[in-house]
Amino acid sequence: MKSSLLTLALLGTNRQAQLPPAPHELLDSSWEKLSTLPDPAAALLQAAALENLLRLSGQKPLPATDSPAPAADEVLPYLSEPAVAPALRMLDGDHSDLLPEYLRLVASHNQLLPPRLLPALFNHCRRHSILIPLAIATSGNRGQWLAAQNEHWKIFLNSYSPEPLSDDIWETGTHNQRAAWLRQTLAAEPEKAASAILASWPSDSPDDRELFTKLTTNHPHCAHLTWLEDLALPDRRQATRNFARQALLRIPESNYSQRSLARLQSVLTRKGSTLTASPPQAFDPTWSEDGIKEKPPKSQGEKDFWLSQIIAAYPLSHWIDAQGLTTKIFSKLKLDPDWSSTILTAWLQNLQNFPAEPDLSLAVYSFFAPGGLFKKSQLGATLDRKVLLDSRHWPDDPALQGRILELLPLEPSEKLSLLASRSIPIDPVTQPKLAKLIEWFITQKNPPLHRGQASALAISPHPSSIPLLLQKISQLNDLPSVIEEFALTLEFRQSYLQHFPNRH
Repeated sequence: MKSSLLTLALLGTNRQAQLPPAPHELLDSSWEKLSTLPDPAAALLQAAALENLLRLSGQKPLPATDSPAPAADEVLPYLSEPAVAPALRMLDGDHSDLLPEYLRLVASHNQLLPPRLLPALFNHCRRHSILIPLAIATSGNRGQWLAAQNEHWKIFLNSYSPEPLSDDIWETGTHNQRAAWLRQTLAAEPEKAASAILASWPSDSPDDRELFTKLTTNHPHCAHLTWLEDLALPDRRQATRNFARQALLRIPESNYSQRSLARLQSVLTRKGSTLTASPPQAFDPTWSEDGIKEKPPKSQGEKDFWLSQIIAAYPLSHWIDAQGLTTKIFSKLKLDPDWSSTILTAWLQNLQNFPAEPDLSLAVYSFFAPGGLFKKSQLGATLDRKVLLDSRHWPDDPALQGRILELLPLEPSEKLSLLASRSIPIDPVTQPKLAKLIEWFITQKNPPLHRGQASALAISPHPSSIPLLLQKISQLNDLPSVIEEFALTLEFRQSYLQHFPNRH
């Protein structure tokens, strides 16, 4: 029902005092009485109230259908009411960042959320798809029954799989529909996907070309060589060219990949356990076609700039394979002392461009370990701290993230910021330095984080550490608002952790 009262309100009763026709015959008599009121504005407000009641008064009945079969009986027990209370608050938006930990605890203790929470849980997890497996694990048979009744909740079915899109979508669909078809086809039928892109490229928009090339980076296949090298690589849009390079580098037999490897081998030479760098003496104009830039930033020399780009442009894992190295041997290489900062910075950029296996990521960061290549005092302008602080290329394993963070020669405030942004769980046994860092944080009169970061940081301490941290905070004479926020989040965590024994 579209309201004409809104038009009148926007126009103003001074310009038009007469009410529009009643939205339904049930309101005709009320409308007649309102039209006699001396104040048009009051009449408008009362009419709006009546119209709103009309909207709320009922809805069309659902078509008659057979009632669905009841849900199967649950095998697992429901949580106790005291353990459910924190979930109600989190699903209502209070400390919702803690919901993943809470759901993991529920699942690991083989318990279920009560049915009344499931609609709110499903609606929340629809917006945070990483939680879908936990929602399925903690909703039980009632959750499966409920998901089957609502089209929007079918993603929570154990048997859920998106219906395959027809091939007609590529010709007739919208931008998003074509992208969905391409994701589906790249994984299942790469040859068909490559043929479709090749045929439609001349008529595709620049935005289409960029997105389709980006999607292909996650599905390398030799079927894409023709359109990537002949169409995407020389495309006018820089982003499309960059994605084409990333895709081609994941296809070792591509011409671009071969050129990049040859260029890298010309500047990095390994003899035994020693890695020597030989930066280019001059810029080769043909490099520009492969994305290598000639002019460096003001703070960087030409040779350093060219060398770093060449190293960062080829997947580190592929270079290690070409050298016949294992990850263990790689981690023990002795880097050219004149160019070690450049090499290591480029490797960090490389991990960002080409995510590697966790053990290789850890091997790169091991150069920062005590007794390794760098000390905190040696971090100069040649080692790009922005790259060092960029955690997007870290492994997904939280335990490895903690190990990496312990290795990095960063300031305490920088480590705290990374802990807060990644919600890295701290094991006080294997990561004692990070545990000490939290204890240092709560003693600061001017903590180096804001309140939101402090709340996020409170996810990191191990459950066994929380009582002692709260005790130390309670003994502080002056409690900064940042530390107070940290303590409040710790207390909230403790409110549900106590209901899960053997959680350590």
